Amino acid sequence: MTDIFAALADPTRRQLLEALAKTPGQSVGDLVTLTKLGQPTVSKHLKTLRDADLVTVKVSGQNRFYSVKTAGLGKAALWLRSLGADDAFDKDIDILGEKLGELFAIGGSWIAEQLATRVNIETDPKVIGKELGRKLHEAKQQAESQAKKVVSKVKR
Repeated sequence: MTDIFAALADPTRRQLLEALAKTPGQSVGDLVTLTKLGQPTVSKHLKTLRDADLVTVKVSGQNRFYSVKTAGLGKAALWLRSLGADDAFDKDIDILGEKLGELFAIGGSWIAEQLATRVNIETDPKVIGKELGRKLHEAKQQAESQAKKVVSKVKR
């Protein structure tokens, strides 16, 4: 755990992680251009991120392409949640669930139109979206419950 937070403590490494989260599979050269740092410096920071299990690298010939490894970030998130950081995460996840519900409602509208032309079924995409949002919220709560159980087992 310490390695993850030590790696995240450096602003350059956080900048690299943010860039890789936005655009996975970037080369060292891409990251050098982005950060305006020298190649050896960027490579050193990427090695630290690799050692902390925060990035993956794919080698293709002489090129290396980096992406964020979310499992490492998940470990840090679990630890933060164990300290009571649930509220901030919950609000963000609730908002995400609502947005996903809205997006699914839009998609559901199209599906409803397609079904209605073939089967003569009327559906309300808003109702479907709200139901989906509720289901996503329930799934989030179940996942959090399971995560808390895992964290408590790990603490033992």
